Amino acid sequence: MAQKKKSCILHFGTAKTGTTALQFGLADYDDGKTVFARLPTSPDNPNHSEPLVLAGFGEDGIGECAALFPRWNASPDKLRWPNSIPMKFMQRTGETPNARAFREGLEASIANVPHERLIFSGEGLFPNHGCAAGLIAMLRDSFEQIEGVCYLRACPGAFLSRFQQRLTASHPALFFSASLREDLNQLIYNDAKFLKLWKEALKGEPLTTAIYDRQDMKNGDIVDDFCDRLGLDVNRAKRIRTNVSFSAEAAAAVATLSYFGSAPADAPHFERNKRFLNVLMYQFGKGKLALSEAFANRLHAANEEALDWVDRECGRAFTRERGRGDYVIDRHEDLLDICQDLLPELLDFLKRAAGLKLGRRARDVRGFARILSQQLCERDPFKKRQLPQGFSAEQYMVLNPDIARTGTDPEQHFMMHGCFEGRFY
Repeated sequence: MAQKKKSCILHFGTAKTGTTALQFGLADYDDGKTVFARLPTSPDNPNHSEPLVLAGFGEDGIGECAALFPRWNASPDKLRWPNSIPMKFMQRTGETPNARAFREGLEASIANVPHERLIFSGEGLFPNHGCAAGLIAMLRDSFEQIEGVCYLRACPGAFLSRFQQRLTASHPALFFSASLREDLNQLIYNDAKFLKLWKEALKGEPLTTAIYDRQDMKNGDIVDDFCDRLGLDVNRAKRIRTNVSFSAEAAAAVATLSYFGSAPADAPHFERNKRFLNVLMYQFGKGKLALSEAFANRLHAANEEALDWVDRECGRAFTRERGRGDYVIDRHEDLLDICQDLLPELLDFLKRAAGLKLGRRARDVRGFARILSQQLCERDPFKKRQLPQGFSAEQYMVLNPDIARTGTDPEQHFMMHGCFEGRFY
């Protein structure tokens, strides 16, 4: 058996905690002793979620997922399923993952570098907790110590995450529960439950948990925070600011609108067009929208209580009922008011920026969402396209190395393909 390396850093924070900025910021990190891992199964992707999850599940775990795949694939609410990375792999490729190949790829990535400390990162690990035991056992075979790092989302982060998920669901109106409060409290509950399961898998290993508060830490600052906590040289990392997250206000607005729209499950262009809508809504909301003061105060005041509860309860046994307290948002009527007030400006923006003409029937929230959903089902509803404000060709190449290798003009690629593919920019 090969001699064990000193340690590995395993970052498995929740979604909406600056993970993309962290992964691309550390992608080329190498100080001679510590290096950011490159996995053979996805060498260009600094997000290790899929290869780590599939390696950790093993043949038996993958077999169980394959048996559940038909039910998952038929579900209109796929985002609620834990352990969904194997399902998404099967949906994308039409094949069952080869767990052995992913395991051997992970082992090779460890053995083929001379460094004594490796960094792995994947926010997809957190909800795919079924891989935890197998993955940790594999890493213990190769490293003397595993340094776990988990950033948890604050309530605004949970709020933003759930809204963006609803926006990108196949059936926005079906995805979200009737009660916004219940849905967000369930998200907080699941964060605590999943963290508890990862703590059990990492028992005996050091684990750093931190709260990612969007008010204090923007997505470039996460690199500084991570390096400080793990003793890394921040000067060897990059400060990447990815324009892929809405402001909380823009997310609230567009997702509330999407709640009242729906699209046929077999609409072939809906998902593609919705990705470009995401780009447009980010531009519309950036620096312009403001939550009502009362709503903002309630949202941020919920942080401390909810996060105290997570911190207090995730280390001990607790019941499902205790995770459903009134810790987040009570009602969503505020969002309807915000959206209704924004509609005239939003209609004008979509006409100017994308050539979308939604007509008089779109002058209330429900009418707007219904007509917009119908237009997103068309082959090419956007008669105009323009580069987002602040688009950086250089950063686009850094974030999309496969495009950089082809020598394609980055601006042209984004306008023709990237804006519809959900590319980072």
